Order: sequence, then C-alpha cells, then structure tokens
Amino acid sequence: MSDILTILKPRRLKTGATDAAGDLSIRFPPHEGLYCYAILEGACWLTVEEEPAPVATWSR
Repeated sequence: MSDILTILKPRRLKTGATDAAGDLSIRFPPHEGLYCYAILEGACWLTVEEEPAPVATWSR
C-alpha cells in the first residue's frame, strides 16, 4: 500500500481506525480523491453506487 501511495503522491492524508462488529452500514459523502481502507479481521460487503452488485471482501 505504501508503494501505491508513493506513486499517487497524495497532497492530503487523513488517518483513523474503526472497530466494528455485527450488522451495520456506513455511508461516505461524495469527495474528491482516494479513500483507502483495510480489513484486518473478518469480512464485509462493499456497495458502490454505480456498480450493479455488492462485492464481498475479507481479511486473510
């Protein structure tokens, strides 16, 4: 991930962490730029407005 960020040369960086469990939904407002998240444990479904179906994601 750090190699990719080095190539992209972001001008702003915002970091944080979330510990979530159970059924929940999070919606992010429209923005310019790139959002990066990592799943460290467990799984989730990612839904993107322009995509026809959700995508399953999980940690290894």
